[in-house]
Amino acid sequence: MRDYLGTDGRELLLTILYPGDFFVKNFTQGEWDSPDIPQFTEILRRLHVSYYEEARPYLSQAYSNYEMDGANEGTITSSSFCERIFSKYKDSDDVLV
Repeated sequence: MRDYLGTDGRELLLTILYPGDFFVKNFTQGEWDSPDIPQFTEILRRLHVSYYEEARPYLSQAYSNYEMDGANEGTITSSSFCERIFSKYKDSDDVLV
């Protein structure tokens, strides 16, 4: 996973997602097998959204405690929301995964 951190890591992830029209046209005869987008974006979030990885184990618990009422997809995956959830639940013994 370390290979995917920082500027070089983002470049590598983008290349995995799609290496660009020039590459596909000239090096793959116009064919490219795209990765599974939901799985790809989950990896990207885990690596590049601050506190997302730390908050992941507590998201179900936060949901059960109505922490996500009124939230949308942008809120739940934002670094500020994830930091708040992690800070609130990190010392909790009962993690719902």
